[in-house]
Amino acid sequence: QMKSCLFGRGFFIFSQYVPIKYTNTQRKELAEMTAKQIRLIRRLHEMTRTQFADRVGLSVSLIKKLERGERNITERSRRMIMQAFGLTTAQLEKLNELKEMIENGG
Repeated sequence: QMKSCLFGRGFFIFSQYVPIKYTNTQRKELAEMTAKQIRLIRRLHEMTRTQFADRVGLSVSLIKKLERGERNITERSRRMIMQAFGLTTAQLEKLNELKEMIENGG
């Protein structure tokens, strides 16, 4: 039986690290999570920052800084948030569209 676990930009198969190669499109998609999206995901789930941080596996102080735009959202943080809530890149884009529609009254 083959065991693997995701780690950074690659994964381990047995004890050998295998890097994942991203296309330019995939790299662009990885950078698309915004501070507003993080805040929106948390608020849609009616969670405090502490509850959100516990679910995602990041510190409360980091969540606070990410939401305020004081820290860049790394690939690792983005992936952890998406996995914790079962989100896809397409769903993140829809969240942004929905938020813009609500803010613009239409």
